[in-house]
Amino acid sequence: MKKIRCALYDRVSTDMQVKDGLSLDAQRDALTGYAISHGYEIVGCYTDEGITARKNMHSRRELSRLLKDVEAGRIDLILVTKLDRWFRNIRDYHNTQAILEAHNCNWKTIFEQYDTSTSNGRFAINIIVCYLIAFSVAQPLMEKVLAAQPRVIVDNVAMFLGMCMFIVMNFFGQKIFVFRKIRHGRA
Repeated sequence: MKKIRCALYDRVSTDMQVKDGLSLDAQRDALTGYAISHGYEIVGCYTDEGITARKNMHSRRELSRLLKDVEAGRIDLILVTKLDRWFRNIRDYHNTQAILEAHNCNWKTIFEQYDTSTSNGRFAINIIVCYLIAFSVAQPLMEKVLAAQPRVIVDNVAMFLGMCMFIVMNFFGQKIFVFRKIRHGRA
């Protein structure tokens, strides 16, 4: 049986991540241990140090080298510790994934349940990507709304919480007057 040719990819962008246990050495040790315990043949190690995954993927020199090795047919599987070590930019994720799929290369996280070699893994990844897209669209909109109308948001949140409280209290058969007070601006 042919051994799976595996590449290890690790990345840190800040000194704080190193202090939080995400050092390159810690990632490399975990990735190497995982690969050995699963019988993978480690064919390369790729490390991007001090580079954020939010910027364009072409600024990540080792990721670019990794993708060239994928295109050359040298890698079957890429191991990363966690999803945020792999990507944070949706466009770059899709571009990277297209290259991997074109060359029958999968990737998986060793500390999370993301694995493109399984249907459940691909499903989980698609859900996360949809969430990231929704969040990336909603975040700037929410920032604009908060900057322009903070009092309106506070008032609406108070009214919403009051309605929730009214519904919950009514469910348990208790009378409550909070909703009426909030609705009339006296809460």
